Amino acid sequence: METNTHSKSLHHIHINPAGMVFFFSVMTMIIINKVDPTTLDQLKDWCKSKVDICEKMGSTYANNRSTLWLFHKVDLRNGKVSAGYRDDRITAFCQKVYPGCDIGLLSIHIDGISSGIIKAHRDHGYGQPTARGVNLGNCVFGCDGKDYELGDGDITEFNCKKIHEVKQILTPERFSITLWKFNKGYLPI
Repeated sequence: METNTHSKSLHHIHINPAGMVFFFSVMTMIIINKVDPTTLDQLKDWCKSKVDICEKMGSTYANNRSTLWLFHKVDLRNGKVSAGYRDDRITAFCQKVYPGCDIGLLSIHIDGISSGIIKAHRDHGYGQPTARGVNLGNCVFGCDGKDYELGDGDITEFNCKKIHEVKQILTPERFSITLWKFNKGYLPI
């Protein structure tokens, strides 16, 4: 019997002869859009305005990174979910970038505040494999063994369960907003 294969977005859904559905993620990383130039400076200004309320994230792969959890916050040591930063304007923007996302992370690199380098890692189990990122500034992003030079305003979609990293920051300032949808078992509060 023939197996039907349907393509949806960057994933493959395989339906075997018995009608069982198998989902395979084949996507690594792509640039899917760009922040509107009229919005870009406003978004950067918003990010800069949050520097004082960011926390230093201490981890083995992103030492001394300045971050702000959006919508919800996850303790990466134990998976506990708590309330994150909320703001109607950034929520509306994030929902345009990734409809249905329920957790995000603003990461800030400003010379002298944090290096912005993030070592190779896979994301925690709270998020589904598909993540979207908004890159403000320029950097070299590695994902699944390939390097990508991200430009100012690039919006990416990537498989966060594949090994990825920020290898190099190419501008004095770089901000990123990474967005996920929760996996089952990590319910929004």
